[in-house]
Amino acid sequence: MISILISAVQYFALFLRFVIFARIIMSWLPNTRGSAIGQFLFALSEPILGPVRKLLQKTPLGGPGMMLDLAPIFSFLIIWFVEALIVGILWGLQ
Repeated sequence: MISILISAVQYFALFLRFVIFARIIMSWLPNTRGSAIGQFLFALSEPILGPVRKLLQKTPLGGPGMMLDLAPIFSFLIIWFVEALIVGILWGLQ
């Protein structure tokens, strides 16, 4: 039973990373924000990227004038950390 939960957590984290990565790729393409896929990816990823972006804006890394959005990078790190934490806790329950 625990192994099923571990797999579910890992697949969910993989799905979140895939959605963020797809949004990064879509942001490089012209006129994709208004497309159905672009809106779908935005709706799935913005609840993760938005709060991270707001936190970064309060630091020197994302202050005014920063041309590079570092929120996806930090989101990847947070997802990996939370995944490892949850999987570690679940492994400890076995």
